Amino acid sequence: MKYSVITLLYSHLLVVFFVPLFISLSYGEEANGDWEKVKESEGVQIYLSEVPGSKFRAFRGIVILETSVETILAVFRDIPSHTKLLFRCTHSSLLQEMNPSEYITYTVLDAPWPVADRDSVNYISVFHDLENLEVTITMREHLGSLSEQHLGVRVTKFEGFWRLKKVDVGNVEVTLQLHVDPGGWLPSWIINRAVEVFPYKTLCNLRKMVKLPKYLNVQSSFYGDTVE
Repeated sequence: MKYSVITLLYSHLLVVFFVPLFISLSYGEEANGDWEKVKESEGVQIYLSEVPGSKFRAFRGIVILETSVETILAVFRDIPSHTKLLFRCTHSSLLQEMNPSEYITYTVLDAPWPVADRDSVNYISVFHDLENLEVTITMREHLGSLSEQHLGVRVTKFEGFWRLKKVDVGNVEVTLQLHVDPGGWLPSWIINRAVEVFPYKTLCNLRKMVKLPKYLNVQSSFYGDTVE
């Protein structure tokens, strides 16, 4: 079965939608630029930043994985596996594909008691930079006609990105950055805990998944024309 490079890219957009909705995450420009490192463990670095005008902080998680961009994209293309990849994600589905680099998805996040679950409708865009060997997947809320389904308190404001950058042969730097207003009522201790735990757990999950044979055996070329 062959996939064009563009298909390879937009397929992995879907992972982006699953970013848990009650967590603060930053799209870059939103954060004030002063990032505080709050955790470093097993090669995963977690940073937090204040966001002007928001009571919720943004997070940034960074890790270098011994893998390839192609393998990470293979994990992202495996849509049913996103509940194993994204921390506390219990459901994700594709609602609409506008073109090979734009998607709308629906995501549900299992929030700990006594907090109600969160859900969101997500607009995803994929950008690839072949010269710099980098893929960026941006995500934000979608409030259009596809937003009628509800399995939790709706998250109506968030934006962020995944970035995959080839460091050298066999190593990829993965960045997950996000800022979210979770909506509804949430105790501060849950928010403060979530912005550290979510990116850490998700990046650790990704490290495990890129080692699974079903992803390693995928014959793909992000920089070529087709993928078997």
